[in-house]
Parts: sequence; C-alpha cells; structure tokens
Amino acid sequence: MKNILTLIATALLFFSCNMAKEANPNLTEEETHDLPKKEIVKKENTDSINNLLTAEIKKIVTQLDSVNKKIDQDIIFSKYLLKDSYNDANFHPLWSSKKNRDVVIAEIKRAEENGLISSDYHLETIEKYTKKYDSLSLKSHAKLDVLLTDGIILLAYHLIKGKVNPDDLMYSWNFMENKIPKYAITLLQNAIKEEQVNKVLHSLEPQDKEYQLLKEQLITAKSLKEKGGWNTLDLKETLHPGDQNIDLQSLKTRLIAENFLNEDEKVADSIYGENLQKAVKKFQLAHGVNDDAVIGKATLKMLNEPIEDKIKKIIVNLERRRWIKYPKDTAYIKVNIASFKMKFIDHGKVTYSSNVVVGQTKKQTPSFMDTLELIVLNPTWTLPYSISSTETLSKLKKNPNYLETHNMVLMNKKGNIISSTGIDWSKLSSRHFPYRVRQKAGARNALGRVKFLFPNKYAIYLHDTPSKRLFSKDRRAFSHGCVRLQNPLDFAEFLLQKEDASWDRQKIDKIVASNKTKTIRLQHQHPILIIYQTAEIDEKRNFIYLNDIYKRDDKLYKLLTKPM
Repeated sequence: MKNILTLIATALLFFSCNMAKEANPNLTEEETHDLPKKEIVKKENTDSINNLLTAEIKKIVTQLDSVNKKIDQDIIFSKYLLKDSYNDANFHPLWSSKKNRDVVIAEIKRAEENGLISSDYHLETIEKYTKKYDSLSLKSHAKLDVLLTDGIILLAYHLIKGKVNPDDLMYSWNFMENKIPKYAITLLQNAIKEEQVNKVLHSLEPQDKEYQLLKEQLITAKSLKEKGGWNTLDLKETLHPGDQNIDLQSLKTRLIAENFLNEDEKVADSIYGENLQKAVKKFQLAHGVNDDAVIGKATLKMLNEPIEDKIKKIIVNLERRRWIKYPKDTAYIKVNIASFKMKFIDHGKVTYSSNVVVGQTKKQTPSFMDTLELIVLNPTWTLPYSISSTETLSKLKKNPNYLETHNMVLMNKKGNIISSTGIDWSKLSSRHFPYRVRQKAGARNALGRVKFLFPNKYAIYLHDTPSKRLFSKDRRAFSHGCVRLQNPLDFAEFLLQKEDASWDRQKIDKIVASNKTKTIRLQHQHPILIIYQTAEIDEKRNFIYLNDIYKRDDKLYKLLTKPM
C-alpha cells in the first residue's frame, strides 16, 4: 500500500509540474516544482507526503560526502553529526514546527550578541526558503530542514568551543576545553520535540559572569556605534588637574558618551576641576592605567580610540572566553598577560592579587595551563643557554670579572663548578659556548628571594625580582618570558598558610635571611592559567579595556569575521 501511495504521489507531482511548465514556459524548473505542492497536499494524506519528504532528506544527507558538501551555495559543516541526527530520526523532518523554525532563525540572529556572525549559519538561505514555506517543493522543504539542522549544530559548536581553533594561533595552547555534551543528538532531538531549542542553546554558551557581562558590553558598544560614537579630542599639551583657560566641552562630551560622567554633572567650562578629574580617573581605571587624572599621550590615545575598535576588542575576548573551561570547584591562579595582573580566585572570588611584569614583545610570555607545585625560598638561577651564550658572553668579553661581581659561577656541561680564570672569552661565540652559568642565592639574584614552580616545557615560572621600579609603570612587559611578582613573599605567605597556619611571615623571613635555598612542595597544588585577554571584568564588575601589547587581537578578529 505504501509503495502504491508513493507512486501515485510521484505521478501527480510529475503531471502537475508539466502542466505548470506548459502554462508558463518561462518558469524555472525549481519554480514549476514549487507550484503544485498545495494541490498535492490536498490529494494525498499526510503520511504519504512525509514519506516523500523523508526520502528527499535521506537523499540529500546520504549524498553529503567529501566531494559534495553543499546545499545550493551553502557549505554543510556538521556532516557526520548531521547524518547521525537524521539516522536517529529515521530521516524524518526535524523542523516541521513553525515555532521551532522561528526560534532557530531568532537564535541564529542572536549569535551576533556572542560576537559571532549570523551568516555563518545559513541565515540568508534559510530565510529565503521560510518566506515561501507553504509553496515549497518537497525537495526545497528537505533542503530547508537540513540547513536548519546544520546551522543550529554549527552554532552550538561555536558557542561551546569557539569558532577559531586556538591551536592555529598559539603553539603552547593546552587549556581545559569545554566539551560537546555526551548525548548531543538526544539533547537536540529533545529540544526540538519540547520546542525548547532556545533554552538549550543559551545553556551551551559560557555561563560565568564575565562572559555574560562581556555580552552586555557588546550590546552597549554597538548601541553607541549606532549613535555615532564620539569625536576625536585634540589636546595639544598634557592636561594636569587644576589647569585653567582650556576648552573642556569636548572632553566632557567624550566622557558622557561612555557614562564616565553624568550628563547633568556640574563641570567648569575652562578649569580642569574635581568632578571632571574623577571622571577621567574612572576612565583610566577602565583602561588599565594609573588613575592620576593626568591626560597625557597614553590616556589621550585611549580617549580617541574609535568605538569600532572597542567592539572588535570585546568580540575577540568573547571568543577567548569560549576557548577555556575555567575551574569551578577549586581555587586557581590566573595571570592575565595583557593586564599585568595575577589573581588567586577561590570559587569565583579574588582573594589575592598582585601586579606583575611579563615578557617583552620579542620574548613573549606564552599562554598555557599548569599546576603550581613548589615554592623555592632563596633560589639560585641557572641562566637559560639562550641568555648565557649571548647577553652574558657579551658582558664577559667587556668585563672578565662579570661573573664574580654578579654572584655567578661557571659550570661545565656535567654541572660541575669550574674556574673562569684564564678563559679567553673573545674566542667564544653563541654557537660555541660550552658552559652553563648559575647565579647564587641572595638579594641580588635575578629571581629575587622566592620563585613559584609549575614545571613546564617553556621554563616559565613566577618569581621575585630586585628591579622593583618597573612595577610603577603602566606597561610592564620587560622580562625574558617569566612572570615577576610585585610582593612575592606576601604571596608565599598566603599560599603556605593554606598548608599550615604555622607558616607566618616571621618564619619565612628567617629562612630568607639565612641565604640558604629551601624548596617546599605544596600539598594544596593549584591550577595556574596564564592567559591573554584584552577586555575583562574585574572583581567589582567594572569593564576594563586593555592594550593589545602582543598585537594578537587583529589576527583573531580577521579569522572570526571571515565567512565559514
């Protein structure tokens, strides 16, 4: 009986198409195929139509292989998961419900709120078909169904793991990733059945406060862009608190634009007074610089940054948040290279923070994840070969006593200390330097009085430094790659008291004063995440834009906005 109904329906379809073509020879084949659908629906029962539609879907899905990956001009991305989804549904249509179709379209458009591009998910083709849904041919119905499925699967994947693969950008990437749900197909089918597709999609994106606040900030920034953003300020000289006879109207307008100053706030027209200074300080804090109210080159540059650039910054950092699964049930250490900050985060709360110095632009601190295992008081420092064979050798050629004056010793390849007397440094080069150099423990040691080890292939760690003056600078990218802490003995005390309450500062200072190296293996070993994020939310829920010191944002933005 089933075969007979199928044959009848096919015959009627063929007959109707031919009649339509004869009545209007200018119609395309696709248009003539679309015309008789209503007639067929009237003559055939729902089951037979569904059988025909199922056959069309099966034909399309099973033909999607490495050669044929397109529907119309749209590339199908979720080829394997797509097949599994339809296999489980016996190739029946998944999007017969108008409510579900409308929700999918709305969610694809809402992808823009996550910094993604709606066009990646077949929006144009889907809307083209849905606008004439009631007059579509079976073949077009099948195409629409498959496009809706592929679009929503790809969107879900991007919300969970991001659009860009971080491995393509950074060789050191090893963070915990958000996982695709174990029963993804069942989850999708249940969401369709219960008409809860939007709720499921919302649950797949990162739920942490920072991600959600970044999304809110993107909406705000786009609204500002629609209003025209702001005009460029033209300050000829550095503006200091109390300066007089200055036209401040443009500065006031600029600060009002981003709500750093209330529109009804009383501000003097020509004196850089207290209220305007407070607003400038808020702006400076939100851009990661010292809040001194002085408008010099750095602050002026940030004031003149176009709203379009800020939107780009938010979008790339939403993507970076999607790349990483942050610990929820354990305390962890986060170093944000771009903010020059280290934070100890315990169940969402910052319980310790410090300014840090990170790698120079030519010796960048890598982004990676590891576990803090050891604290070393009074550490020695074995110089990396890349430093000893170049920088140290160069200094030895100028001053043969350089090692002695810097509390350093020379070692052979076996690690034995040898005398440097009598070595002709002029005959050595970076290609021929058969020694290792170690700096002994002490106040002048480059690692200072303490280092925090999380053994990794990059030889990166946290440590003290005798060069404290660098912490007063806004931009703190001066190291060879390791991360220097401003008050590292405070951090050592903070961590050690979690081990044992007897570890007070007096006990630590006594060990430091001995100049003897002491290594402490931690019982409470914390994950440490060294990340690069140029827009973030601080513990007071303030939004902060940061300088892209390593120039990584543009490349990521180009990949994010490149069509799939």
